[in-house]
Amino acid sequence: MSGTVPVPPGMRFTTSKRVTPQDVDRAEEMVGRVLADLPERALSVHVTLNRLADPAAPSPALVWVQVELAGRCANAHAAAPVMERAIALAGERLRDRLEPVRRDREGRGHRVSS
Repeated sequence: MSGTVPVPPGMRFTTSKRVTPQDVDRAEEMVGRVLADLPERALSVHVTLNRLADPAAPSPALVWVQVELAGRCANAHAAAPVMERAIALAGERLRDRLEPVRRDREGRGHRVSS
């Protein structure tokens, strides 16, 4: 990873033999970008990357991301023809699932006077 986006300590990866180190770096960067806007740190993150051996599978690249925050959990899954696209889709889905947490942060920053 480039080191530009902080990632939670202890981020875990599970990969198949057909997953490259570049795929892992790409997934790590994606998770870091998604979590950067949250008001709280992730307690744990587990990313599973798998590339199916079946050449006939229409979407052999699989990604599963699990994030645990204080009192909240979010999961995102994606499948695509190539790993880069599966990682991007999982990132979009994880961002959508964590949107309420981000909105809570924005809501706390704005006070309404009566």
